[in-house]
Amino acid sequence: MFRNLTQFGSFKNPLTKSIFNFPQKFFRSTNSLKKKLSVGEAAVVLEQRISGLSQVNDLKEFGTVISIGDGIARVFGLLKVQAGEMVEFSSGVKGMALNLETDNVGIVVLGNDREIMEGDVVKRMGSIVDVPIGEEMLGRVLDALG
Repeated sequence: MFRNLTQFGSFKNPLTKSIFNFPQKFFRSTNSLKKKLSVGEAAVVLEQRISGLSQVNDLKEFGTVISIGDGIARVFGLLKVQAGEMVEFSSGVKGMALNLETDNVGIVVLGNDREIMEGDVVKRMGSIVDVPIGEEMLGRVLDALG
């Protein structure tokens, strides 16, 4: 057969042109990827990207995970969340909003935090964390530690 491409004649692959001739708008600058953003800066970037959306009500009821670690999730959004309110992550794990700041919300994860990834959606449950009890518990001593 052919030992090299010169024996085949002028070898031109039609896919080569379409693969390697992308417009520059598809490529990102590597300088912007090297810089690590703080939580506040990341929240500002997310807010700028979300500001173009017309669904502002969703920002009050839903949020996006900025960072996760050690059982604590930092979430952007959830503008109307209350301290102690139950929230649910997109993976089904529940949490409790405790640290309410101006640009993010600190949420204690009440489950496996390895199932939660940055960028996951968080929604308000609309109820404060509580423990239901009945008359059977009247007069009994409860140990909060178990």
